[in-house]
Amino acid sequence: MVPDFISDGPKPATPATVLLKISTIPTIAVWDEGSPYTLVGPDFLEKFRDQGLVLQPLAEALTSANGTPMLVHGWVTVKLELPGKTVVHPVVVTHHLGHQCLLGGDLKSLYGVIVDPHSKSWYWKNISNLRIPFHNSEKPVDVNTVNFVNR
Repeated sequence: MVPDFISDGPKPATPATVLLKISTIPTIAVWDEGSPYTLVGPDFLEKFRDQGLVLQPLAEALTSANGTPMLVHGWVTVKLELPGKTVVHPVVVTHHLGHQCLLGGDLKSLYGVIVDPHSKSWYWKNISNLRIPFHNSEKPVDVNTVNFVNR
């Protein structure tokens, strides 16, 4: 006998999303188990330059999950304001990305992030009493309409 949840057909998992600020830019990101780096899309290129941030060349070639080579503009170290913690971390700026940001294994392992798909939440290893539910939004933040506030 096949359980109902299987016989009804495949159902997508809830995306492991988080609302954060990347160098003051409000962003919806996805925790990505398969990405070795934290990646942002091309919309960030001009925003970073407007903030005076200079991209550094990335020494290695990157490929997407399906093996397609990824065009990379470079990388830059930025402030990531996440729920419960603000960190300084490098992000790789790509020419095309299906999301505003993919938070990669580099960030998860360096800062001790645990993503729990079963409870639809994530947390910092060293902040055990704070569980952050996956961000749920039908409409992603449009980085093209972000207004900057210089502090």
